[in-house]
Amino acid sequence: MNTPLVEFVGAGPGAEDLITVRGLRALEQADLVVYAGSLVNPAHLKACKADCTCLDSAAMTLGEQVAAMSEASLAGKRVVRLHTGDPAMYGAINEQIRALAEKGIASRIVPGVSSVFGAAAARGCELTCPDVSQSVVLTRTPGRTPMPKGENAAAFARTGATLVFFLSTGRIDDLMTALMGEGGLSPDTPAAVVYRATWPDERILRGTVSDIARNVEEAGFGRQALIFVGRALDAQGGASRLYGADFSHGYRNHLANEAFDGRCALYAFTDKGVVRAKEIAAGLGLPAVIHSTRPTGAPDVVHTPGETFDATLSANWRQFDAHIFISATGIAVRKIAPLLRDKTSDPAVLSCSESGSHVVGLTSGHLGGANRLARRVARVTGGQAVISTATDVNGLPAFDEAAAQEHARILNTDAIRSLNAALLSGEPIAFCGPRTVFDRHFAGTDQVIYTDSPEAVTARHAVLWDAEGTVPEEVQHLDITGKSFVLGVGCRRGVEPLELRLIAEGHLSDLGLRPEHIAAIASCDVKADEPAILELGEKWQVPVEFHAAARLDAVPVPTPSAKVREKVGTASVSEAACLLSAGYGSIPQPTLYAPKAAFGDVTLALARLPHLPVPKSGQGLLADRSWLWGSAPAFPGRSRPRWMPRSGIATRWQDTAITLISFVIASSENQSSRTA
Repeated sequence: MNTPLVEFVGAGPGAEDLITVRGLRALEQADLVVYAGSLVNPAHLKACKADCTCLDSAAMTLGEQVAAMSEASLAGKRVVRLHTGDPAMYGAINEQIRALAEKGIASRIVPGVSSVFGAAAARGCELTCPDVSQSVVLTRTPGRTPMPKGENAAAFARTGATLVFFLSTGRIDDLMTALMGEGGLSPDTPAAVVYRATWPDERILRGTVSDIARNVEEAGFGRQALIFVGRALDAQGGASRLYGADFSHGYRNHLANEAFDGRCALYAFTDKGVVRAKEIAAGLGLPAVIHSTRPTGAPDVVHTPGETFDATLSANWRQFDAHIFISATGIAVRKIAPLLRDKTSDPAVLSCSESGSHVVGLTSGHLGGANRLARRVARVTGGQAVISTATDVNGLPAFDEAAAQEHARILNTDAIRSLNAALLSGEPIAFCGPRTVFDRHFAGTDQVIYTDSPEAVTARHAVLWDAEGTVPEEVQHLDITGKSFVLGVGCRRGVEPLELRLIAEGHLSDLGLRPEHIAAIASCDVKADEPAILELGEKWQVPVEFHAAARLDAVPVPTPSAKVREKVGTASVSEAACLLSAGYGSIPQPTLYAPKAAFGDVTLALARLPHLPVPKSGQGLLADRSWLWGSAPAFPGRSRPRWMPRSGIATRWQDTAITLISFVIASSENQSSRTA
């Protein structure tokens, strides 16, 4: 047998269409409705069945109301107690619920739109305003029902909160006097009275605490009016940060210091950890795979038994841009230790407690984006990002972090440590490069000085960001270029040049990139005479490289196509081509930044050129394939490496020589760094 039940339904502030859908359905199914006739719009009763009994409670005592509801409910009928506004505000429902419970009858509350919100909507204002008031006090003045000790209008006024008074228009003169006197409100503090909010005869009076009482008296307002007082009512300044371009949260992580692009692997070791991992994956909105050492049966969680976990992590290590452990930090440290190689190439690793209270960035804080990702995860969990990198702790803009945020490429990563150390020690550092980059990252740091040209540098340290020229021999510099990507292109024969350019620029924009980030364009050699591709290279002033189908087909890619292989002899054009031109097979290895995306007859993919370690004794960038194609000298001093167009299609021996030289030099550097 079903437990007898009475539903307490909030009818809303008055308007017939402001009752909730749930409340309306309760009325439609009710056999008995007990309603507050003096306050509830009778139009709500039109929703009731023809045989529904409707009782006006205005003249009924509590006992009579409970008796009527009890009899019907115990007889198996559906009973609704219809209150004005929301039952939780001055609804006098507690005594009814207790009396029903004594008879074995359960209660359920269906919330309604409170009259305070109906009145605020009628007045057309927000009750809170940044820098003005972030609190709202809903209260009343004492009448036959006294106020508890400490709850008085003057005390609430001194808080600066927006005040809303119910059941108080009959004493409004005394109320305003108390607010200006003991409450300390200025006479010009905005005030308003809304009579019968949302009803057809709704009226609104606007004024201040010094004149609103007189206005109410003249208007003849009595019951069913709400009084509003506070600076937020007419706030001219202040704006919410919620939707500001400079504000980020768990569902919109657009700040540069929280931006992260890439695939995430999450690892959970308990049931609670799995729940937290799912929350993080959903909140990040990034491609993610969840692994759990405990079987869950969930289709979106990969069961990874403990005995195979290390092997899985090793296989995932280079396939994901970030690894997030939902575990103690010690577990994460022990698991990743054998896999760590270099800060410029290791993925980001985070450790997040099961509670989500702390998110610790463990490796690759800047270049790998672990610090940004930690802040982003903390937004999702409501916890605290734990950042330990020295520049961040001291509130300084790390140069490698700036490069990562700008999608830039560092051409001599060995200089990162010394440049950041100079920053931490307070030494002056010259910046030569785009003024926009300087303004975004370094304008607030007095010791980073904008310098027009490398030749004009007088400081011991400098950052050279796409700056043409040579610094003095003794200057320790960090070499950065914005040209960090190779665009792979596949297209049908005869595609319009303008169409290809608009598609490519739109795709880059969607990825947060610009044509200025592109170092080269790559495709298959069957497209060597395709006007649209060649014109795109000319328009962007970057070289275009075409690869033989056999070479392209030897490059593993995430989205191979048998159909494409039938047509051009390779399973991939755009993905394989951009990886080859970015130096596939060399050390350090390029990465596929954006897999193939199809736009009608055009396919595009992006490979990221790797950051480059170079010998400390020299400043030539021989490990960079683009340097080999350029015209700058590989000897001490400094000049900007440039991508220079190569005439015709590269021959096989040229490509092989480039890869071999890159491999030998990079291997030598890695060996030197290990022995050092």
